[in-house]
Amino acid sequence: MHSPSLRTEIDIKPSALKISLGQSVLTMGSCFSQSIGEKMTRYKFDVLTNPFGTTYNPISIFKALISNGINSHKFLEKRGMAFHYDFHSELRADNKQLLEKLLQRRKEEVTDHLKKADWLIVTFGTAWVYELKSSGEIVNVCHKVPQSEFNKRLLGMKEMAVAMDSMVNHFKKTNPRLNMLLTVSPVRHIRDGIQENQLSKSMLRVLCDFAVTSHDNVHYFPSYEIMVDDFRDYRFYRDDLIHPTAFAEQYIWEKFQGTYFEKETLDFIQDWKYVISAMEHRPFNPKTDEHQNFVRAQMEKIIGLSDKVDASDELAFFKAQLNK
Repeated sequence: MHSPSLRTEIDIKPSALKISLGQSVLTMGSCFSQSIGEKMTRYKFDVLTNPFGTTYNPISIFKALISNGINSHKFLEKRGMAFHYDFHSELRADNKQLLEKLLQRRKEEVTDHLKKADWLIVTFGTAWVYELKSSGEIVNVCHKVPQSEFNKRLLGMKEMAVAMDSMVNHFKKTNPRLNMLLTVSPVRHIRDGIQENQLSKSMLRVLCDFAVTSHDNVHYFPSYEIMVDDFRDYRFYRDDLIHPTAFAEQYIWEKFQGTYFEKETLDFIQDWKYVISAMEHRPFNPKTDEHQNFVRAQMEKIIGLSDKVDASDELAFFKAQLNK
């Protein structure tokens, strides 16, 4: 008698189109984009990670990516700091003028990066949005302003599809080689309600399918499906029962690697893991012959990998540990 399977593992076919070390990447959107960007940065990819902070809904994501201006009506001041409704609270300043300059610089950085980027990875978090009652404009973050100042509604499919087409066509003109990889965030937005969260995620998944079938440069990775159908268990969520555990994030990352990284890139990542581990090692006595030999061995390893990535910082890290 066969023992019952306690999981339904998702079989993801390797993508014919690969993300390689020498390519330029920008991640944008919910927490998953942050996680993927940080891991790619750790392994020496050229990545600009969530430059506007966490961005949740498709309309705010599209607007941040393709709009050059900063909406002057959406600044607000709280607790002696200036914020903007279109951007995460990590982008703040002492006053409106300083914040506007900061946001404009960030916009220019993103525009420049996207002109040369090979990949744009976008993660949608929710289709629920809040609109300012005073203007009817969608906000990305409410910045703890009383809910009475907003109207909450679910984005319509046509509304999202039109915005998606606008973004894709914009990049086809400004950077024809750019490929877009869409995901739906595995993070549960249960503050909206369990049923409301499922409705929202379903609409985002349909939006992704619409984009993939409509454009040959748009692709999809099933991070959401892995979380809800492969794991399907609260032990893979943190104590808040909302965010994936470190184990779940690592598992999804490994699935992502297997889908989009070629063998040469995977081999490099394995080699670089040892470099990272060596850098995190804290010797009891750095002056011993044992540690000095260890340092020289790491430097040789890094020099051997320097033809693939810029490893000058890592080389300097170990060089500083050599006995004078």
